[in-house]
This record gives sequence, structure tokens and C-alpha cells, in this order.
Amino acid sequence: VCGPLSKYYYDDYYGGDDGRRRHLSGSGDNEAEACRAKMDCHLEDTNWELLGVFKIDNVSDGDGWMEQLFKHEGVCVWTDDEYSLADGMREDIPSQCVSTGSYDSDGNQLFYHLKPVKNANITLGLYTDCLCSEEYDGDDELDVFYLAGIDETYMDAFNSALNVYKQCQPCIAHDLYDEDFECYDEAGYTNCDQCMKFVTKAEGLPASENDIMTASRQKTLLGFEINGRSYGSGGYGRSETDTSYVEKMMAQTIEAEGIQRWETDPNYYALLVCSWVFFVLSLAFFVKKRLTPKDNKMTKPLISTQTEGEVKPPAVPGPIT
Repeated sequence: VCGPLSKYYYDDYYGGDDGRRRHLSGSGDNEAEACRAKMDCHLEDTNWELLGVFKIDNVSDGDGWMEQLFKHEGVCVWTDDEYSLADGMREDIPSQCVSTGSYDSDGNQLFYHLKPVKNANITLGLYTDCLCSEEYDGDDELDVFYLAGIDETYMDAFNSALNVYKQCQPCIAHDLYDEDFECYDEAGYTNCDQCMKFVTKAEGLPASENDIMTASRQKTLLGFEINGRSYGSGGYGRSETDTSYVEKMMAQTIEAEGIQRWETDPNYYALLVCSWVFFVLSLAFFVKKRLTPKDNKMTKPLISTQTEGEVKPPAVPGPIT
């Protein structure tokens, strides 16, 4: 699993199911070596094939994704201090939009919620609506961590602890740097299959193309490929400057249509004023034409029915009765 979302398989693997394939190249002289391959699905040139991309509905609440990840592998790969910090932060991280109990200078009630940021990290966002859909951008200098009662340095340490999961690794709990690793976790499992836990406990579901495009536009995904297209950027062994497929398509659309963002186009306001003047003049001309009385001469036929040189006889009165 690369992160919580992408699942891969290696087509040439025919060995056991212990998942320990990172340290060997997949081209050894004996069966034990030949059936193993480097766990490098986080790299662009990997030989691993993408099975699917999944989204997690329950991230931090109860026994959701973080709970499964921490107690089935984190307890074995982290130091005691890292595990204690991550487990405590999991309890503090909001699973829904929460009121801060505070207001800005304009009287707007303020809320906070989990916010994704670059390189698959997370932070807290400050919002002005109860759905946490409108981020606060007022002039007041407000500290969302202070309002939420969470130490920001703990959030930074929490993100650092999660870096170990940003490299490709098997579904079963495993230490990428320990060939003889065994994880006896808090729930009594040995090398637990976490993918199974993500589905049954964290409500993992297949992600649609729209889900992937939306997340990519947020510029918070680590880089990965689908059908030859790159999504996200950065990550272990990748450059943060790599442009994703979504960003390339947006750039091509803007270039093809000759569109420029208004803040970078010096002629934007002049063109806007000219457009409005033209619209107003056109509307005034239309209204004037509609309100002008019609000339009676316009009711006469354009072509006379009398031929040239023809004298029309006088009308003969009819019989008088």
C-alpha cells in the first residue's frame, strides 16, 4: 500500500505471502530471491501495477484509519515517544467541523477542522461556516491552534512520524528496514493485514476519478501514476517540482484558449469596462427602437401594382337602390 489510498501488486511474484520483498531485486539465483522485488511502487518507474485507489471515510474517529495504522504497525516501527505522541494526537485531531466558541471582529462564528496540505501532511484550518467549507481570510490575526487548544509543534512532529508510511510497503505490518521483522501488535496480531482493517474498520471505499481529480487540484497528494498519467507531486524519491497530469491539463487549457488570470492581466479592467459600455449602448439602442412609434408610410407596399403608362379608369358608381 502506498499511503492509505493506492494498492499495487507485482506480477512476477510467486513466493510466500510474508510481503518481505523490499531488500531484493527480484532477479536472484534461487526461488527465495527470485520471488521478491523492491517495494518501490512510490516511484514513477516501478514495475508494480496499480490495483486501485481507495478513500478512507473514517480517518481519526474511534477505531478508524489512524487507530488501525497505529496499533497494528506504528506500535512496532515507532519509538515509544513517537507512538505516544501519535496516539495522543489521534484523539485531538477533529473528525468533523468543530466550533471554536470564538468570533471574529465582524461577529462571524469560527470553526476548525482537519485540513490537508502539501506532501500528504495535515494541519488545522479555520473556517467561518458550520460545514467548514469557507476558510477564514479576515484581517484578524487568529491562531487556529490556540483556538482549538492544540500545540502546533505536536502537529509538526505528528506529520514527521507519518513519513514512514509515505513509502511503498506491504499490506501486512512490516518494517521496511528490518528483513527479520515481526510485529506483535496491541491487538494480539502478528504482522496484521492492515488493508483488511482499513476496509472493515476505517470504511475504505474505491475512489472515483472525480475524487482523484479533486484531491489533485488541492495539491496535497504525493505523486503516483494511473494509466500513464501522473497525479500529485513530491514524495519519497520524487521531485516536488514535477507537474501532475491535472496541472498540465489546466495549463494547456489556459494556453489554448488564451485565458489569463485577472490578477496577472494588465488589460483586464480596460477590457471589462469596454465590454460593459458596449453592452449598455446596445441595450439603449434596442430599447429606443422598440419605443419609437412606427411611421404610417411603412404600411404602404414597396412595389406598386400599377404598371408604367397605365391610366387607371375612374371608379364607376354602383347602382343606387
